Parts: sequence; C-alpha cells; structure tokens
Amino acid sequence: MFQLIFVAILISLDGFLSGFCFGLKKIKISWDKLIVMSSVPFIIGTIIMMFANSLTLMLNETIINKLTFSLFFLLFVTSLKETLNKKETGLISILNNPDSSDLDHNQVISFFEAILLGCALTLDNSIFCLHYALTKSSFAWAPLCFALVNLILVKLGNIVIHFPGIKLLKSFSSFIPSILFLIFALLRIPNLF
Repeated sequence: MFQLIFVAILISLDGFLSGFCFGLKKIKISWDKLIVMSSVPFIIGTIIMMFANSLTLMLNETIINKLTFSLFFLLFVTSLKETLNKKETGLISILNNPDSSDLDHNQVISFFEAILLGCALTLDNSIFCLHYALTKSSFAWAPLCFALVNLILVKLGNIVIHFPGIKLLKSFSSFIPSILFLIFALLRIPNLF
C-alpha cells in the first residue's frame, strides 16, 4: 500500500503544478470541478485495468515491461518536445502549461475544462493502471488512490502559491512532467530483460 501511495504522489505532481499555475494566474477551480477533474482519471484508470486484465493471458512479463517502458518514454519525448518548442496543442501541452486549460480565459475552470484537465492528468495514471493490471499487482484500488491524491495535490498547489518565495518554481515547472515521464521509463529498464 505504501508503494501505491508513493507512486500516486509522484504521478500527481503534475496535478500539483496545475493547481500551482492556476494560483499564479488567479484561475479559480471550485470543489465540484476538482471532483469532476479527479473523476476522469478514476473512470479511465478503472476501464484500463478491466481491459488490461483480459490481456494478461496473452502477454508475458517481459513484454509488459517493454510496453510500459515504451509508453513512458514516448510520453517523455513528446512532453519534452512540446516544452522546448512551446507548442500549444494537445493534452501534453496542458500538462506543460496547465493554465492553458482555461480555454475561455475567464479565470474560472468550467465543467468541460475540468474534464479536459482530467484527461491530461490521466496520461501517466493510465500507464500505471495498465502496468498494475498487466502485472497482476494487488493494486485494484490504484485508480481511486490516484484520483484522490490528484485532487489533494491540485488543491494544495493552488494554496501554496501564497507562500513566500514559491513563485520561483514557475520558471522550470513546465519541464517537470517530462522529467517524471523519463524517471518512470527509466524505472522500467531493470525489468526489460
């Protein structure tokens, strides 16, 4: 259980950064929108785990580890490329620049924008849900744990912006999702062979 909570915190750091960026730009996200945003990773993660359970009969552990490594590495490359090119399209751009999820620029996250943000925050959660299901881990509660930790860290990110000196984090925060994806990919390497 400790491992699951630790992983949930790591993969929810992008949610923390989203809340942080919302606080910097004075974008408001109400509790009901936070719940909607956190429900998306829960629903998608649950569906992925149910689907992946059926795949376990066809795939061996080496293939599973190569698959999860490849997915995390692909997310790393895509995220880093978008960060360096400053592209403003797709879900990864929302991870790299969370305040771009405020599509109408009215400083309030709407229901649709909360769903969009939830989809962006689902990228890394989904790969872990897939991995847990394919490796037959006993982490059936992973989607719920990820969703709850995500909700807490988005709100926490929105609160800490008021702490002195914390605004320095903004200068390199767009690279954090890329770094996390690379770390998750590298953690799969010992299991590839």
